[in-house]
Amino acid sequence: MAEVNSSKILVISSYSPIKEEGNRVISSFITQLRTDARVKISVEYMDSESSSSFEDWSEWMRQLFDAYKTRPKVVVLMGNEAWSVYRVTCPDDWHDTPVVLGCVKGSFIDYECLNDLDLLTVREMQQMEESFGGFKVTGYAYKDYLSENFRLIKRLQPQVEHIAFCYDNRYNLSFFENYLKTLCEQTDSLGFCYLDGNKLSTTQLLDSISRMDDTYALLTAGWYTDALQYPHAHSKLHNELPHYTSIPLFQALDQGKANMNYIGGYYISGEEMGKDLATLTSSVLTKGIENSPVFQYTPSQPRYYINYPTFVAAGLDLSLLPEGTVFYNKAPSLWEEHSLEVVLLICLIILMIVIFIGVLLYRKRKEDAYRTANARMLELLSRMPDMATIYDSELNILDIINPQEHVLHGGNDKSMIGRNLLDVGEEYKAFDDMMDCLISNLRATIKTGEVRVFNYKYAKGDVIYYTKARVVPFGKDSIICFSHDVTPYVVAEKEILQLKTFLQSIMDNLPVGLFIKDVDDQFRYLFYNNKVSEFYEENFGVMLGKNDFEVNDPEAERFREEDLKVLESAEPITFDRIFYDPETGAPKRWGVTTKTRLEDQEGKLYIVATTVDTTEIRKNEQELNESKLKLEFTLEAAQIISWEYNVDARTFYSPNSTVFEETIIPLDDYLSFVFPEDTTLLSAGLEDLASGKTQVMDIQIRLITPALGERWFEMHAVPYGQGEDGRISKLIGLRTDITDQKMTNELIRLRDKAEEANRLKSAFLANMSHEIRTPLNAIVGFSNLIATTDDKEEIGEYVKIVETNNELLLQLISDILDLSKIEAGQLDFNYTDVDLSDVFNNLYQVYKCRVKDSVELLCRQPSPGYVIHSEKNRLTQVVSNFLSNACKYTSKGSIIMGYELQGDRLRFYVTDTGKGISGENMPHVFERFAKFDSFVQGTGLGLSICESIVQSLGGEIGAESELGRGSTFWFTIPYEPASK
Repeated sequence: MAEVNSSKILVISSYSPIKEEGNRVISSFITQLRTDARVKISVEYMDSESSSSFEDWSEWMRQLFDAYKTRPKVVVLMGNEAWSVYRVTCPDDWHDTPVVLGCVKGSFIDYECLNDLDLLTVREMQQMEESFGGFKVTGYAYKDYLSENFRLIKRLQPQVEHIAFCYDNRYNLSFFENYLKTLCEQTDSLGFCYLDGNKLSTTQLLDSISRMDDTYALLTAGWYTDALQYPHAHSKLHNELPHYTSIPLFQALDQGKANMNYIGGYYISGEEMGKDLATLTSSVLTKGIENSPVFQYTPSQPRYYINYPTFVAAGLDLSLLPEGTVFYNKAPSLWEEHSLEVVLLICLIILMIVIFIGVLLYRKRKEDAYRTANARMLELLSRMPDMATIYDSELNILDIINPQEHVLHGGNDKSMIGRNLLDVGEEYKAFDDMMDCLISNLRATIKTGEVRVFNYKYAKGDVIYYTKARVVPFGKDSIICFSHDVTPYVVAEKEILQLKTFLQSIMDNLPVGLFIKDVDDQFRYLFYNNKVSEFYEENFGVMLGKNDFEVNDPEAERFREEDLKVLESAEPITFDRIFYDPETGAPKRWGVTTKTRLEDQEGKLYIVATTVDTTEIRKNEQELNESKLKLEFTLEAAQIISWEYNVDARTFYSPNSTVFEETIIPLDDYLSFVFPEDTTLLSAGLEDLASGKTQVMDIQIRLITPALGERWFEMHAVPYGQGEDGRISKLIGLRTDITDQKMTNELIRLRDKAEEANRLKSAFLANMSHEIRTPLNAIVGFSNLIATTDDKEEIGEYVKIVETNNELLLQLISDILDLSKIEAGQLDFNYTDVDLSDVFNNLYQVYKCRVKDSVELLCRQPSPGYVIHSEKNRLTQVVSNFLSNACKYTSKGSIIMGYELQGDRLRFYVTDTGKGISGENMPHVFERFAKFDSFVQGTGLGLSICESIVQSLGGEIGAESELGRGSTFWFTIPYEPASK
């Protein structure tokens, strides 16, 4: 035994101790390693079956690392789950610790990114060696010998036609089913039934197994959890399985020898894998991982392991087992326990046989011939899947072989033997039709000697059973009736027909048109749905089985060219469809048809096409263009002259330039118009903005223009866009001609005010560049998406977003115009007699539909109401702004609107239970561009405009608020009753 000083081995198992009790890998590993080396071994169980969450595993692993203050000499990881977590959570000071992997496959699954994996086949999986990264890793992998187990099942049970594979599949590996199905089909074309633990509970699994007949074989790779995450799924399955079926349960890998449900399988035993890992770990401890074997498949070879008592109880033939089969749980033979007694007994029997051989020899020869023939016949009948009933010519039941309860209709075979079928029929009055069919066919065979095949059915409760029978002559005066239950096949055929009808209904009612052409049949139509007929406004019934030329379609030549183009392309191709008004010749409907080349497994080619009506999309595009024109008109009316500077190209762009004739001009050419004293100022300002040193450029420069001569200009700019590398790529700005301000000394007095206005413009530009760009980006972006998507529901959502941003943009421009009028002192006030009750009732009707579902809008007015002489539109504008803000920031509770007379003044208010305003922000509520929640749309101009309106009406405005409790916005105006 090798002595390894201060050596400690940490074994981390992905699984639970229950699984270890079955395969004994770790116990075998510990036993062998303690034989090879004197080390301390600690074993920890991660128990990944109890939770499939990678975060839970990671937390468990981190706690484990915290518990082991001294790192071990070697870490042994059992299972892919433990390795997947270890490589992510491993502390830095553990990275040099050698790692030995065991109980893993040759491929690696990264459970951290399991939801992002899109594996279609096993071959696409990452090799285990590719996951080692910077770790020192070796170990032994094992293979799944599924094909060998399929062949073993078929060899032992030739009647098996389907493999039912039972696997907990707790990580929902979708490609695994197709992989197993392919292996099954390669083994005598076996059918495959996947019992997926990610979809079935243990009870559902048992119910599914109970419905299987002897044409099914069960093979399992482990059932330690189920769709309900039941922690005792393994125990429940094996405790209840014998009560549900007698079908043997084969195992694809070693799951222990104590469970008598398992009949065996072809695999590498857990004891041998444990010994191999112990030998490798001993090598790492004594020689170092660099001098130890690299990661490879375990040296031990798979063998056939058979649970002898279960195998015998299943009635299987031992002679069919391959050479070298290992039996376990086999009781010692009589010879092994009582060899002497057996020898004496054999001698006694031989002596007795010698004494009586002369007497019995003649009789034995006669009986042997009969017995051999009878045994062969009974053996043949017993091995058949059908129940065989032997009748004499009077329909007396002579014998029943392979009795089947569902064919006997609940009767007892022993009580029926010796009775006449007519008498038995009297006891089954509920099955008169079945008995009449059976008796008539039996009598026909007795009379004619012909073989007859027929079917009959009977109802038992709400269930209908179907049986197929075959009657053949047997001997001189007897017949045999072979009966087989075909209920599963009949039910399956009906279900397939229902599914086919259901799928046909789905395709007929798809929201898009769908049609299919058979390329090999001269592009004739195989299928079309109702949407195709609606789109072309024709009855496509005449098209089925014909091509475009055969129905004299004027577009047939173009359609054929499209089809040929699609056949040459590996990708789908989209074609436009436009329908014109026959009277005006103008387009009236638009659509797109997407065609795809499809090739089936036999090499046949088809054209599969979808057709979508895009008329509404085109109409929406026209509406968007109209909105764009309105926006451009609004900007021009606001007297905003903009320019852009491309940092990378060093060019200026201005759509309404008055300085130069070209729309785009290089920077050097632009500087040639600037006074030499001001070129440095402009260049430096642009450079500071582009480099991020400043956020706003605000300068005054002189230019000599060909059309206007020498002029003074104020240049305002802010950064506008960024490139892929994060650098600023564009600047956007406003240009203002200030020559008149420079012409006289009188304007010097106004310069300070103009500078303040410039500062406000810079702030306005900084805010507006974002506020205008946000809805513009939404309008442009979702307009492009509308043109590229085919889903009507998705198009409707995009149009709604564009309309919302149109309204936001128009409101923004309206606020800008009001602000401009206020600055210019040109805000209109038209005084009339105003009925305040009408104003508040109208506002209540408008906003009661805008509040959120959990908010109640209340209106409180004095009775009787007041009629005053004031500006109705401006009063409505202020109260409406208060209500709009309350709706934005109130998600539950109530909003109260109202007014009251206080002395000689009228007080108007809106109170809400919304999020409120903090005390530090209250002094800035009525400032321009004041926004305290960047996630809520708005410009921050509304309350500032309201303040100006109220002041113009001779009133006061204010607000009270508490963060988290709500706000009250109010204003007062002088009470001036209306003239009578």
